[in-house]
Amino acid sequence: MNNKDNKKKGVNKHIGRVENVGKKSVKHEMPKINQETVDKLTELLLSEKENWDAEKRHTKLKKILTLLAKGTALYLMLTAPGSARLFRGFLTNNSDWKEWRFFNEEYLRRTINRLERQKLVEIKEENGLSVVKITGNGLQKVFKYSLNNLFLIQPNCWDRKWHLVFYDVNDKRRWIRNKFHHVLKNMSFYQLQESVYLHAYPCEKEIEFLRSYLGIHGEVRLAVVDTIENDKIFRDFFGV
Repeated sequence: MNNKDNKKKGVNKHIGRVENVGKKSVKHEMPKINQETVDKLTELLLSEKENWDAEKRHTKLKKILTLLAKGTALYLMLTAPGSARLFRGFLTNNSDWKEWRFFNEEYLRRTINRLERQKLVEIKEENGLSVVKITGNGLQKVFKYSLNNLFLIQPNCWDRKWHLVFYDVNDKRRWIRNKFHHVLKNMSFYQLQESVYLHAYPCEKEIEFLRSYLGIHGEVRLAVVDTIENDKIFRDFFGV
């Protein structure tokens, strides 16, 4: 794609999005990531872990970054500090190791080395121990992946309640409105009206995370109702 095409279509960046408005290029910065939104996202992602396919490489990578974002400690045994260090293994005599036992140690070692080269994690010294920490770039990767892959867990039995999401985001922030719309569609919400969506399954945690991360607390409302008239089309859509 040449520069001319880029100007016509806009360019998605790692930290935001560039759009043309008339002759001016406007860069939309992604919302800042704070600890509250990190906590909400990691709680959400880890609650989905029973649905993760342990054999898929991208799923394992997602869990590694999610655990690090949560603050789950991963301690290394190294023969030397700095660039000359050699990996000897992991310290397993700590309470957080139970979270890492899911992984083959050799796979975990290779993955941590690769993530460090990509500047998604870094090795820091804390209290005389070497610990793996996620970087700002690593957090951005977790959030970017998660926004594109959020899904609702289907309960074993439908509780016969409908979950409605209403939103009214100012046109000046239409890129955030479009992002919210895109995520809802990816999560298989049914679009009732332009800014009204419906789902058969609980979605409170997911919507609260999106409101927090996108900064649209006061512009999104969630309602749970027992009855919607002529709901056959919705029951067919969700298979309930």
